[in-house]
This record gives sequence, structure tokens and C-alpha cells, in this order.
Amino acid sequence: MWLLVAFAVWTIGFLAVVEYLLHRHIMHRPHQNPFLWEAFHTHAVLHHQDARSDLNIDAEPVYNLLLGSPVIALVLGVGWLTGDPPTLLAALVIAGLIVGYSLLWTGLHRSMHEVGGRWALHLPGYAALRAHHLNHHRHAGRNFGTVFGSLMDRICGTHT
Repeated sequence: MWLLVAFAVWTIGFLAVVEYLLHRHIMHRPHQNPFLWEAFHTHAVLHHQDARSDLNIDAEPVYNLLLGSPVIALVLGVGWLTGDPPTLLAALVIAGLIVGYSLLWTGLHRSMHEVGGRWALHLPGYAALRAHHLNHHRHAGRNFGTVFGSLMDRICGTHT
């Protein structure tokens, strides 16, 4: 049981860090790489326009699997090098977490912008998550946490 709890805590912490870093450093900074520039443009430029927060509202699972593919490949590579069969299961769990996180993020984000995701309204702490996110739209250089709210913003000093 303690192993499952430790895994859950580690996973939540890891996803909170990844969410924060991607949102702050990929989605809010222009890049030379066309793939990364598109992420910046659709998010920081289009999604943050006044009265157009319905654009770029979803975290596409396929896009996130592409972003997570180096981690999945690393896990599979380690398994192949060491002959450890459970790494295939670990890679599938990671892929499942990425898809699950994408769907959760999309539902929460849609709900926060009132374009769907009505189920999220009933989650404990939803009002605080929504307030945190909408404050990000007022101050685009702050409050980068979405699913995990202010956790990483408080640690990194970007919470308002």
C-alpha cells in the first residue's frame, strides 16, 4: 500500500513540475523550432487574446504523447538494455498517465473557460483552481499551474 501511495505522490509531483515547466517555458516563450513556436503562438498569442480564451483550450493526447515520447523511449531503452520485461508495463503506465492527464487538463480547462467540462464544477477545490487559472489570464507571467493549481507557482515564486 505504501508503494502505491509513494508512486501516486511521485507521479503527482512529477506531473506538476512538467505542467509548470511546459506552460511557462514552452507555451509562453517564442521559439525558433516550428513545433515549439506553434505551441507558443496558439497559446500565448491566440488563447490569451481578450474574449478568445476558447481557442487552444484542449491538451491533445497525441501531442502530449509526442512530448512524452523521449521518456517512454528511455524507459523502453533501459528495459531493452537490461533485459527487464516490466519496463514495457512501465512505458504503458507512463503513456496512460499522459493520456489521462491530457483528458483531465482538457476537462478542467474547458470548465474554467465555460466551454465544456461541466463535471469539473463538482470537484473539491475547483473554485480555487479556476480562480488561479483566470488570474493567469489577467497576469500571463504568473500562475502557470492548471491541474495542480498553485503548487509549483508557490515553489517557484510565480504565484499571485
